[in-house]
Amino acid sequence: YYQDSCLLEVAGRTYPIEDEYASDDVDQYVDAAIAKVCEIHNSQSSGDILVFLTGPDEIDRSVDEVESLLKDTALVLPLHGKLNEDDTKRIFEPTPVNKRKIIFSTNVAETSITIDGIRHVVESGMVKESMWDEKRNMQGLKIGNITQSSVKQRRGRAGRTSSGKCYHLYTKETYESFDICPRAEILCIQPSIAVLKLKYLGVADDIEKFEWLEAPSAASMRDAVTSLTWLNAIDSNTGQLTEIGQRMAELGLSPMLSAMIVHGKEKSCVSHVRALAGMLSVAQSVWWRGKNTEKRRNRSEWCRNNMVNGKAMNMALEFANETARQLKIFKLDFTEPLFDRILIDNVLNSVSAGYFQHLAISNGPLRSGYQLAASNQINTPFPRTSILTIATQPPKYALYHELVNLNGINYMTTMCPVELQALPPGWLASLPQQPADRIFGSHTFSNLGPSLLVACFGKRCAKKQQLEDAFQAVLDVDYAQGTLTIWCHPSMLVDAQRGVEELLRVEREKLVTEAEEYEIVGSTRVLLGTGSLPLMMLLENEYVKVIVRGLPTNVTEQQLEEKFRRCGKVRSINFVSRGVDGTSALVTYYEGAHARDSVVRLSEETWDGRRITVGPTNVRTSVHTSTQGCKLKVQWFLTESECNGKVNFSKREAAEQALNILQRVFTCQCRLKVNTFKPTVRCCWPIEKHTGMAIVEFGTDEEVQQVLQQKTIGQMSINPSNKKSSSLCIKRVAPEFDEEDLREHFPNCTKVSLIRGTKGVQLEKPDGVEDDIRRLFNNYKSFQRESVMVSAKLFSGRVEAFVHFADESEANSAIAEMDGRANLIGGGKIRMSLMKSAKTTKGTILGDEYIVNMSKLPPTIIEEDLLKELRQYPLADSITYVVIFRKKLVEESSEQNNHTKKPALQTDLNKLMSLFNSRKDFRSEPELNINPATADGRVTAHVLYDNPDDVIKAMQLYTNPTNPDLLKFGQYKLHLAPLNDHIIVLNASLANAIEPKIDSALETIRNMCLLNTTVRKKETGTNAKKATRIYIQGTDNLEIAKVRQIFSRLVKGLEFRFHQPSWISVIFDDKGKKFLKSLQERTKTYIWWNWSSTFLRIFGEDNACDEAYKEIDTFIQNAILNINHSISVPISQGISNTFTIYSKT
Repeated sequence: YYQDSCLLEVAGRTYPIEDEYASDDVDQYVDAAIAKVCEIHNSQSSGDILVFLTGPDEIDRSVDEVESLLKDTALVLPLHGKLNEDDTKRIFEPTPVNKRKIIFSTNVAETSITIDGIRHVVESGMVKESMWDEKRNMQGLKIGNITQSSVKQRRGRAGRTSSGKCYHLYTKETYESFDICPRAEILCIQPSIAVLKLKYLGVADDIEKFEWLEAPSAASMRDAVTSLTWLNAIDSNTGQLTEIGQRMAELGLSPMLSAMIVHGKEKSCVSHVRALAGMLSVAQSVWWRGKNTEKRRNRSEWCRNNMVNGKAMNMALEFANETARQLKIFKLDFTEPLFDRILIDNVLNSVSAGYFQHLAISNGPLRSGYQLAASNQINTPFPRTSILTIATQPPKYALYHELVNLNGINYMTTMCPVELQALPPGWLASLPQQPADRIFGSHTFSNLGPSLLVACFGKRCAKKQQLEDAFQAVLDVDYAQGTLTIWCHPSMLVDAQRGVEELLRVEREKLVTEAEEYEIVGSTRVLLGTGSLPLMMLLENEYVKVIVRGLPTNVTEQQLEEKFRRCGKVRSINFVSRGVDGTSALVTYYEGAHARDSVVRLSEETWDGRRITVGPTNVRTSVHTSTQGCKLKVQWFLTESECNGKVNFSKREAAEQALNILQRVFTCQCRLKVNTFKPTVRCCWPIEKHTGMAIVEFGTDEEVQQVLQQKTIGQMSINPSNKKSSSLCIKRVAPEFDEEDLREHFPNCTKVSLIRGTKGVQLEKPDGVEDDIRRLFNNYKSFQRESVMVSAKLFSGRVEAFVHFADESEANSAIAEMDGRANLIGGGKIRMSLMKSAKTTKGTILGDEYIVNMSKLPPTIIEEDLLKELRQYPLADSITYVVIFRKKLVEESSEQNNHTKKPALQTDLNKLMSLFNSRKDFRSEPELNINPATADGRVTAHVLYDNPDDVIKAMQLYTNPTNPDLLKFGQYKLHLAPLNDHIIVLNASLANAIEPKIDSALETIRNMCLLNTTVRKKETGTNAKKATRIYIQGTDNLEIAKVRQIFSRLVKGLEFRFHQPSWISVIFDDKGKKFLKSLQERTKTYIWWNWSSTFLRIFGEDNACDEAYKEIDTFIQNAILNINHSISVPISQGISNTFTIYSKT
């Protein structure tokens, strides 16, 4: 279709986004989303909130609950496709002052729209979409996981206008199991509507020969034609549309709904059927289940009294009216015919005429659910919220509107009892098994633990559908009662029972070898086996689990184990999700090396025509870390070196030592310069005069209206702004005025912008600004001439500069003499202010800086050469900045030069990719990130590998290549530097407890005199949010392993062993937890515990740890001695029913 088309790429712009994943998957994602919204709102962090849910019913419920919880502190709004225009416009209006906007939306907000102010996205990971199950020949509405591409779109909403944060209501592990991207929509539905429309338009008589962009399968096309034939829309002999089919096509609705309406018109009950059709269009949002029943918007008194959603009723009415216009009926009329038994029968006949193919047959008792007549493989549990649950016996036969698939389980919606006599005899005869022959028996397994049931059925019953298909039975799981019930045909019950017994036996054995990861601190985890036995420590990027995606839908656990056993011994396999797009599973190895090997060897393999992917995974930790720590920094230059540079130090001794080293090693000239912290003056002035027009912004529209009443101030006229309702356009501004003068006239404004320059012409910073500043301040003795700094960008046509003084009083004098004066510099007044303290981006006050300036360096020396030499001495921790100056990159101005450079640049990029993308030389496929060239001609790329051996391999291949031209990019050589980074993160409590041990470990590492590895400690945050990070960086894997081993022993702590199971309940009850908290404070230790893993470790000084261990042991012994046990003994009647004996252990 697009053979001769060109590709146009438009780069998007997003701000940094932080991701926060849940520690465990949630079942009630709507409740979790509401709780997360309240948490964000109460945290006082700025910015509006966008929450993604699946449909209007969930959104309306959430809006009402959040409104009742947050009262008037937030503006809570819905967003979905069924809103009217006025409600939709409210989404894009500015957020009121002192309020936060909270939007609950469907996936309509994923793309296409940008809502200003969104800085928080709460992502449920769920979506409601129509799915066609080709295997079972059924259409269903599925509420299930979204794809990874949708996750990226949703999280991107938080970074459209500023930096933001995305809160995922599922684990990182679950995210990795999502499909990469969604299927084409035509593949997700039975193409009945498309077939009907194509035949109606006369586009294609033979549907199977129509050229689709992505063609549905031939089986789906045949099923669609068969379904339309049964509905009398297609003539079975000619294949053409019948008269009924013509009318159905004109409606443009789903064929079953259209058939019901057309039949209702023939039976003279079209108004009632249209009303029913309207209600079916909002079937899942009719009833209101919110907690706030008093303050519902857009709802009549009747709706409020009957807990009915007024919005849904309005949408149903609009649907019915639109259908009326298509049928050329202009109003709903419920007066004719009379509401009697004949009318009811006619309406039911109309429903049967449209939905007879949606026949469901009761399996008997209520709990056994229904089976679908059109499929031998689908059984649905009975909806617990249905009114039919109060019936003594559910109807044997019923029609349903649609299937909803929630967490892998099919549920019917909007059921209608029916008799078989009302259904077409020909269709009934075509069924694979007659409805009267479908009778189920049952068997129940009891005393099953929740861990065993989860092992059998997977998280969220991911394996339930597969097991039901395998056993040809309905499986009903009750986690609370610990039971599993089988429902199936009596002839198959014995085989199904044996199959389930074997499944339970296998899963029990596997639980014995189960291993789980638990976070100790930050990104450091411990792998626990049976009985909470620690098996191994896992640091940041180490893993024993891999996530496998794209597997065939019918793959078995045995097949999966056989394939992955090629890389090492497999501990366990767990299926995460199954769908029409493939299956995802978690494979856990005994050894981390085997898991890494499987990622390299098995990823991108083809299995039954599917390309599978294998990637590492680990549990979410409390620290945000990257998944790859094996980097290769690649740098090349487009300009020549100026042969001079500088190295900045935080300590004088280090700078003096480095000066001697650099002079000796690189035969360059060096001199030491000291930059002490000086008072700083900020200067700001316009580069040319303004046009007499300004935009003044205010916080609210009310403030704007108050100012507008004045109309003029002096010679200035006040006019409304065309851009924002909260801003004004000021005309006839005096030439001598600047922004500060206007602020005096409008004291309540939030921003003032004077218009400068000519429209369409971009203002640029003039040359020689630094010299102009120096001339301005030359008369002041303490002015630091060499420290002038000018901002690279203009701000509303104004230049911003910073100058330093040695004497603060003289800086104040300069401000007093020149602030607000015109004609000193630029095209207007200069404004000055004293900055009391200079701070870094992290908020710490800058101290004195010691700079080693170098000149006459060899032209081939780069920054990495300097660092490599200096890191051999104990001064590397004091280095704050290194640079070798290069000539400026000359911009090519002519179009011809641009055209010649682009192919050359693309050739360089292709050459770079070919160097590191060979699967012959490397075990993993890299990710390549290339940054644009800097002003001085530097081009930097990062090659990220999953395997650190690949970094070493690249260095071996390209450090001294046999072909010297291999690394030549233009006229300059490519430079490589490996970056193996590891970060150990300690929270405040742990860092304080083991601070002496950390310092001792760092001293031990310094004394090891490592040549190619550096270790440094850095503290961030304050108080409870304080964290200590240990950075391990280097190019020698052996040295890095030694350092990591030291810290691995450090973070293991002292494990407390539970000698009897009764000890666990004692120490982990409320009294025990309070004791542990007080013990931490008394012994100045950090005690980490986990109830689910019955795991406890003590961190701190050795003596303090031993003391805490003894106190815990004593506490447990005393608690056990004081436990009372009761025994109830029945006795004969007449005396008492029971008596109780209390005793101590």
